[in-house]
Amino acid sequence: MRRKRSSTLLLFVPLVFLSLLVIVGCGGGGDEQSKKQQQGAQPQQLSGEKGKTGKKVAPGRKIALGTVTAVDPKKERLHLDQTKGRPMSFKIGKTTKIMSGRKEVELSSVKKEQQAQVAYLVRNDLNRARAVHIFGGGKKPDKKR
Repeated sequence: MRRKRSSTLLLFVPLVFLSLLVIVGCGGGGDEQSKKQQQGAQPQQLSGEKGKTGKKVAPGRKIALGTVTAVDPKKERLHLDQTKGRPMSFKIGKTTKIMSGRKEVELSSVKKEQQAQVAYLVRNDLNRARAVHIFGGGKKPDKKR
């Protein structure tokens, strides 16, 4: 009778041990991204949203290249026809640096048809210029015949 118990015990203990390993192994060490998705979390934070600490995540900076189509110093706006893409409008803030060559210039000195590079970010669906670099002198002169 003692032999039956020990042989049953020898089979039962490793079976329980292996079962526990399988259960614990399936629950941990998986892909972190799939765990977050299973818990209902978004895979990536969008720019400008609040993170886990409640602080805002820095919005992504972008760059636009193109030709200046209009300048409105009173409304502090710059309109640009992108080299590749659609026309864009930018809000020029108090801290926006406008450079022509190596000199900082006023918004009123920017003219139509000048080439520009605008570093900006998007907040509340508004393109806010951080830096504007102006290239060229505006309209091209007519060729002499």
